[in-house]
Amino acid sequence: GEVGKRQALSASLPKIVGTLEATAPDGTTVHQGAPDGPQLCAVPCATDLPPGNWLLYFRKEGHRDAARQVEVKAGQVVKLDVEMVAN
Repeated sequence: GEVGKRQALSASLPKIVGTLEATAPDGTTVHQGAPDGPQLCAVPCATDLPPGNWLLYFRKEGHRDAARQVEVKAGQVVKLDVEMVAN
């Protein structure tokens, strides 16, 4: 009973995040803030982020890191398609 009630309550809260949809060559990972920062996801992926400006790094073995600055707004989807350059 108790757990179900908590889940029902949290489900009714408004969503105050935006969604990042990232595409890039297979094997690319998306990192937050720095090339070795926390991994958000592996492409193709969609991940929810709090609103604000984000610096994201796209990494793939044998390729140069690609940095992208994105602005995430609540309730909106930001689409990024990143081409990776081989070393």
